[in-house]
Amino acid sequence: MESMISEPVFKEYMDALLHGKREKCRRVVTELIHKKADIKDVYTNLFQKSMYEIGSLWEHNKISIAKEQIATAITENLLSLFYPTLFSAERTGHTSVICSVHEENHQIGGKMVADFFESRGWNSEYVEIRDPVDDFLGYLKVKDPDMVGFSVSLQQNIPYMKQLIRKVKSIFPGVSLIIGGQAFATGTAAVLKEFSGIIYIADLFDLEKFLMEWTPEKS
Repeated sequence: MESMISEPVFKEYMDALLHGKREKCRRVVTELIHKKADIKDVYTNLFQKSMYEIGSLWEHNKISIAKEQIATAITENLLSLFYPTLFSAERTGHTSVICSVHEENHQIGGKMVADFFESRGWNSEYVEIRDPVDDFLGYLKVKDPDMVGFSVSLQQNIPYMKQLIRKVKSIFPGVSLIIGGQAFATGTAAVLKEFSGIIYIADLFDLEKFLMEWTPEKS
């Protein structure tokens, strides 16, 4: 499927985002929804792409932290425009829990993944993991998910994610595990080699392909 996010559309949105023009950003997204744009197209080729560029500009001291935070807040608010259609798909009966690890200030990626699961008929929860970890593990026992995903933006949090994966695998051996996020932009080989049965998801197009072939592992 050809993307509806043309270069002019992206540039218009990116300019508005950089200048904190909330209403203009909202108009761009509303028009795409009106044109029946697919959620994975907008989330990946507009939201994810623009936030990666915002992050790069901030890292290279080309924009202030205030601008980065405003852009993040605008984007997070725009996700709600898709909520009326998220629950229209036939329910599958499957449950996913998507998590961001401690000290992560970027939650948009995880929330977009949780939204995508909902759009495909899953009951999906987004959770910010805070210490003590036992609280999170207790939450998983209540939810009994078919799939758990870890979204990591900062490479310094990968060791913490590994600890969580070990605990989750020891308690829930049948649950499917996926990982993603900007922390893995330079590669995932080491993490995937250390753990068996964990799938790296680069974007929502990747996730859709994975879900089409996925089968429950829980007994």
